[in-house]
Amino acid sequence: MFSQMSAQDYKAARDRKTAEALAEAKAAIIAWSVNQAPPPSLSVGSPGQLPCPEETNSIGFPAEGTAKTSCSLPAIGRLPWKTLGLGDIRDGNGDRLWYAISTGFRASPINSDTQAQLTVNGVPSSAVAIIFSTGSSLSGQNRTPPTFTSPPNVVDYLDLGNSDGDNVFVSQPATSTFNDQLLIISHTDLFSAVEKRVLREAKNCLDDYYAIPNNGKYPWALPVSQYPSNIGYEGTLFGRIPLNLNVSVSGVSVASMPQTWSSVPSCSIFYNLSTYWNSNKWNEVVFYQISPAYQPTMALPPYTCTGNCLMINGSGNPNSGNGGYHVVLTAAGGLMAGQFRSTASEKSNIANYLELGNAHILPNPSTSFEAYRFNDAGYSQVNDQMVCLDGRVNCK
Repeated sequence: MFSQMSAQDYKAARDRKTAEALAEAKAAIIAWSVNQAPPPSLSVGSPGQLPCPEETNSIGFPAEGTAKTSCSLPAIGRLPWKTLGLGDIRDGNGDRLWYAISTGFRASPINSDTQAQLTVNGVPSSAVAIIFSTGSSLSGQNRTPPTFTSPPNVVDYLDLGNSDGDNVFVSQPATSTFNDQLLIISHTDLFSAVEKRVLREAKNCLDDYYAIPNNGKYPWALPVSQYPSNIGYEGTLFGRIPLNLNVSVSGVSVASMPQTWSSVPSCSIFYNLSTYWNSNKWNEVVFYQISPAYQPTMALPPYTCTGNCLMINGSGNPNSGNGGYHVVLTAAGGLMAGQFRSTASEKSNIANYLELGNAHILPNPSTSFEAYRFNDAGYSQVNDQMVCLDGRVNCK
């Protein structure tokens, strides 16, 4: 039976193992990034940050496979499998994987505005990172077992322009001079996961704020047009989440509503300036809308929506039902065609962040939103991500 197995059978088995290793590495990199700045401090690292390649000084020691603590970007080297929590992962040839990281994904600020800067097959901004299976050694490549004094040289593993240290890479069918296999991590791959984590932490704070006894309401929003102000404006239902709350009605504070975020332990994400939320400027790319039924002007609960609570339409709503929501939190995805977010004027225009009907305007914003999963066709026109709040009934 074994004698009848063809070279193609062996190649297919190797290719399957390589594909599985690349996919496992990609999932681990994204998970590592999402879990940076863990609670409760939220200030160690930042979601969206990517690890450096392997520290070559650790080769041959128990720490082999850990990432460098710093690297000049764009950087390329072996995959830091131990830092990522993987085993000593290998491709179908039994070789370790390599890894390249884009400029912009190590130091703050890192958020949805941070653009991928790796070019693949002539397409700019293709990837925030690339994982490589290096294939078999080609003519002129020397792959003697590396040591910390003689670390692996990229030209002995990656082929053609993939080994020259710039931010331009190529993927093509195998030839006598090229047999690298690439798997990219796109901006969408990374931030579709990172934005979910950021929104969940903002939601947790707002849910706890609402749940304080005799409260049951939410503070006014900060109008997008008032950038870079950080104070909520009375009567504003849609905008950014303010650093400094406004819970007044006709200039008089509503006594039942907490006056600061620091009144709620889970809200340190907003009031502590050292958290990733502030240091990485997530406050600029996450937006907040309150249902009229849950604004500070309302009396003590219980309230009813009477048709004016919020809804999320489309496949991007992960919760049951599409209405009755107290609040909708929206993370702007990466830049779409015609969007610019550099100057204060551009940051003051909601159309530079949210698409189509999601670009709500004052004074009477719409009560419905559109959201799509990133692998749905609608995502090409609307890449906003959302979570809802309803007192933890359906919006868990």
